[in-house]
Amino acid sequence: MTTPAATAPSTLGPNAPPAPPPPGFSRGILVGIAVVVAIALVVAAIFVFGLGSSSGSPTTAVSSSSALASAASVASEYHLGELYLVVGISMPYSYVLPNVTGNVSCPLAHAYDKNITIPAESGSYSSGNAAAWYLLYESSSPVSESVVVVVGATVYYLGTVSGAGCVDDLALTPVPTDAVSSAVAATSADSDAGSYLSAHAESTAVYVLTANGSVAVWDIVYTNCSYDPSTGVTSGGTAGDLFVANITATTGAVVDDANENDVNCSALLGGISIGSPTYSLAMERVGSLDVSSTFYDILALSPTAGLSTADFGILVVDASSTALPGGAVSSGCVYGGSTSDCLAPASGWYAVLTGSSGTIIATYSADGAGWANFASATTSVTLTGAMELWVVSTDQLEGNGYVLSVFSTGSTSVSGSVEL
Repeated sequence: MTTPAATAPSTLGPNAPPAPPPPGFSRGILVGIAVVVAIALVVAAIFVFGLGSSSGSPTTAVSSSSALASAASVASEYHLGELYLVVGISMPYSYVLPNVTGNVSCPLAHAYDKNITIPAESGSYSSGNAAAWYLLYESSSPVSESVVVVVGATVYYLGTVSGAGCVDDLALTPVPTDAVSSAVAATSADSDAGSYLSAHAESTAVYVLTANGSVAVWDIVYTNCSYDPSTGVTSGGTAGDLFVANITATTGAVVDDANENDVNCSALLGGISIGSPTYSLAMERVGSLDVSSTFYDILALSPTAGLSTADFGILVVDASSTALPGGAVSSGCVYGGSTSDCLAPASGWYAVLTGSSGTIIATYSADGAGWANFASATTSVTLTGAMELWVVSTDQLEGNGYVLSVFSTGSTSVSGSVEL
């Protein structure tokens, strides 16, 4: 086994994406998998839901058990602590994990300056074997966070960041040592993934192992949405297919799974380029109103510093993960006005961004208009924690399984979702 060095991503430190929900996912939060992967592993997250044209020869992909065995000596030698997150990704073409660096506030120990090439793997994407495994370790003494990548039998130690101000609370616990391997989890899922597997000879596969207390799960995703990491272009429109499964990690039993057709590929991933900045938008539902058949869901915002409306769009899906069509913003709902002027659309929904005084800063419509109604000569707004997002809809969304998610529209990675 060789142990090359590699530079750790800048997301190992302040402004990392927020902690994911407890292990397991709702069918209504398909992008939840990407959120999990994004924890200190944005270098992996940019490839989630990706599929490009095949190129190169498939690598000798390995299961999680093989990857963990390969990484064990490195984790021990550098005292990396306990394993908190395991992510395996296979794509039917080769991509490069770029040379990116830490930051001044949170320098990286053992970082180095080489790119890593991840080979193609398309022959057996549902086997539980992955072309690359991304492993996140945490230590409490000293407080530190480390990332290791395993490609075949080669282990890349990306680096370690230390200090309470540089390590985020993942709201996770160490993964159990008796968790079944990805190969066992995939075997359990494949009987229910039959229609997807028969329809797609090639696909991207993502395997995510997390734990929260006594609950440990494997989340599995297969998709044919198309993404080219060299250009940051996502394609596939609304005709993408997706299979998701949730497996109990200690037994291999299937908890939940679903085949989803005609998903919005661009909304799932957005245009994310390798090595681009990563932002998150944490949202909390803080109220609702029903005024003359106009329904309002009010969300408090906690954005990563620097996040702009130019960086993301908004998607609302129902309990079956079907996108809710957007409606046109009412004519009186304009910059500087009041949300009381934002009346229900003829059908669907739109969103209103308000400032600390409650006045309208901008609006968003999923009917194709996107962000609009900015101040004069302004085309975007940088978000702050003093702002709120109001979802204006024709029908009551509260309590009916609807989920609002954000997706990238520019050269940055943006994540965030909340149940309405």
